[in-house]
Amino acid sequence: MVAIKKLLSYIIPLVVLVLFLLFYYNPTGAFESVKDVVSDVNASIDDLIGAEEVTASRPTLPPAQQAEVDKLISTMERMKSSTTKFCFDNYGGFSSLGGTTITLTYNEQKKSTAIEVLRGVGGVQEVFYKEIEGVKPCVIAGSEDVVDKFYDVFFGEWNYGVVRPLERKKVYLENPALGQYFMPVKQIMITFDSFQGMMEGNIIRIPVLPSNIINEYENFNDNGFLYKPDNEHICFFPTGDNDEDGLDEDYFSNNGDEFSIPQQLKTGKINSCS
Repeated sequence: MVAIKKLLSYIIPLVVLVLFLLFYYNPTGAFESVKDVVSDVNASIDDLIGAEEVTASRPTLPPAQQAEVDKLISTMERMKSSTTKFCFDNYGGFSSLGGTTITLTYNEQKKSTAIEVLRGVGGVQEVFYKEIEGVKPCVIAGSEDVVDKFYDVFFGEWNYGVVRPLERKKVYLENPALGQYFMPVKQIMITFDSFQGMMEGNIIRIPVLPSNIINEYENFNDNGFLYKPDNEHICFFPTGDNDEDGLDEDYFSNNGDEFSIPQQLKTGKINSCS
């Protein structure tokens, strides 16, 4: 619209000049000429405004992606209301996001996390917005210490390779000496990216962290799992090599061994929030 206003600032003086010349050189036929000029100008303006409206038309979220976002929100709300401690849940994961970006941003004043979905030209037009009260985002990544501690509790071997039973895990989790085994963050960004036409896939980024952390391609192979460490945080799982970038994606696989999250949920070795 700014461009149209600027263009009109040139057109109007030009029209005035044309009208003056018409009346000066052809007073008798000026009236008909004026009607023709005005008609042409109106048509041009309509075309310009119409083009602007088409360009600025609001993009929409594909139904399949909307369903995935809705599932994420309902899962987070269920986890928030759950009284179960140290629990996992599953939102189903995201299919290829393509030109869609999902951000989760915590607002300290509102004590809520805003979920915003962006699409359109440049990927900056908001197509969905929702706030979840009483929830703070976090990740199981960001430092080797965080990932190591989480790994030790949930995947570390005990009794010669036997998965730690649930009660044994609780002993670790309820011990203040364990320290921070998850990382609270102000913002999470989930989108799609590729490297030279290869390694295409969804990625997760944490804008407040240094650019060399959680920066891998195809690093959001979480299989839809979330973790609730307390009564206010809900954690996402970037995937990496059991380092600061995140846990190995094999721990989220439905075909994983007895140490994988799906298998531990089936055998009752970890808590489900639902």
